[in-house]
Amino acid sequence: MEINRRPKSLNFADAAEPCLRHMTLNYDADHDYVPYVGVTLGEKKPHFVHHRLDWSEVLPYAIYGEICARDLCGSQEGLEIEKKQRELFLRQISPLDFLIHSSSSPWSQSYKMCLWEQSRALHALLYWYMEEQDERLVHIMKKMVDTLFHMSHQFGNQRMFAPEVIRDIGMGAIALGEIIDPLLKFDELFGDENARTLGVGLAYYCTDLSTGFFDENGDVVGNQLYRSGISILSGVLRAARLTQDASLFARGKQIHDRLSSYVTRYGSTPCTEPACSNMELIYSAIHLAETVDASYYEQIDRYVRNQTKEAQFLTKSEWHRELAHEGRITGEEFRWVFGNYSDTLDTLPYDYYGDDVLDKSEGGFLWTDFSEHRFVPASLMLCCSGHAMRSFHLVAEKMIHPTIQGFDVNFHYSFENEYAELISYEPFEGKFVVIPKKCTQKIRVRIPEYWEKTKLQIFSEGAEILFKIEGNYVVIQNAEAGQEIQFKYPLESYITEENVYRNINSIPCFQFKVRVEWKGNTVIRLLDHCSENPKMIYKHVSNDYIYGGKPLKVSGHINW
Repeated sequence: MEINRRPKSLNFADAAEPCLRHMTLNYDADHDYVPYVGVTLGEKKPHFVHHRLDWSEVLPYAIYGEICARDLCGSQEGLEIEKKQRELFLRQISPLDFLIHSSSSPWSQSYKMCLWEQSRALHALLYWYMEEQDERLVHIMKKMVDTLFHMSHQFGNQRMFAPEVIRDIGMGAIALGEIIDPLLKFDELFGDENARTLGVGLAYYCTDLSTGFFDENGDVVGNQLYRSGISILSGVLRAARLTQDASLFARGKQIHDRLSSYVTRYGSTPCTEPACSNMELIYSAIHLAETVDASYYEQIDRYVRNQTKEAQFLTKSEWHRELAHEGRITGEEFRWVFGNYSDTLDTLPYDYYGDDVLDKSEGGFLWTDFSEHRFVPASLMLCCSGHAMRSFHLVAEKMIHPTIQGFDVNFHYSFENEYAELISYEPFEGKFVVIPKKCTQKIRVRIPEYWEKTKLQIFSEGAEILFKIEGNYVVIQNAEAGQEIQFKYPLESYITEENVYRNINSIPCFQFKVRVEWKGNTVIRLLDHCSENPKMIYKHVSNDYIYGGKPLKVSGHINW
């Protein structure tokens, strides 16, 4: 197919390139190229925000976010900054215990070791290793894992840390389980008994009723953070698959289903951090999709196509000075951002207020509620950008799955790898194209919920071809190399009514309903609670059918 006839459907490469540019422009050259935690866009003087987390938690977001973004879009922009930040990251890891520690800086004091930050560091080291196969990183990770293992202790099938260690977790005690997933990924890559024992033991500990993190229904207990609760799920389900423990898997699924019930079908979350929260739910849903129920691919697809994508700050024209806050936005809700600085300060002394803040912010991802971007302090956060890139990359990793007889297609985007080229026409037309790169005995394409099986037609070279259905997949036999296989199906708009929840005192509380118009899994527009505010989302959907870009390609060696 001619490139200039390829439709303008969601393309992760198009989103990743400006996001990579934003991430590699997020640095402070006067302070060792440390990144800023985020950007405050809601004030008349927008600014990059320094925070105590910059040195230990935020640095890893930059590293794995840039790795995923670069693999998605292929851009070489910002490599020198990326190199400097990786060097800084390694210097933050202690040569004594191989854990990452905070630094004292002009804007913050050092603080106690945090297990949430060890998880982020281990994520960054794993992505960096998968990208470059640098063996010195294996040595660092092994030492880090051993330190964490020896800090913990066994109790039955559970592994736990001392209470004083858990109390120092910045995202709350429940966030302890966030480290399970990278521990078990390290074990998967290198066969490490300590990583496996610690990861599996923490999965049992975090999900046990007596621990007090989750109740019998799977809800987060007490005033613990929803955002932290969902962060443990991908690790718990990975542990359940590893141990083949049906009861642990059922518990993980119960918690996933309960906590995702507070999320709209299009991915609006009660914590209004969809780029981060959707990422956590996407990474747990993939375990469910691959093992018990392929319909979880739908959940992943809806979150990614909609709220995750819409959380991107695409253009500075969205910022209007007359709508911005005069002076600083203050209050207890945002005390975590500005710490001990006085509310009377007009500007913060180490933040960056340059004229190019808006330009440098384009491409980043930010807090977003059910209908618009939130321009609250530091809400265009580096973690949001890094995690949006992880979400997009996971879908790219899982798009085409090789099998003994050929390959399966699990998602429906424009994409290309060594097995096939995929071309999606949604949301403009009910059409999806698969072009195998070589003769293939068996191609299976997942049937989304909105494809009507009785009305599905498949064509090749203008002629309709026969097919059969296996469960949720349509099967094509004996495809030729370069054969264009066209799947055609009705794609009519439809309307759903979604429940919008918002965290109040850390508890997801129902707020109201919103009607949503869809085509397939793509939101076309919101029908309620709309405004003329330039921060309104779902306003970029276009009927412009054509674009000249290339389909997404990834290296294939970065697989979480």
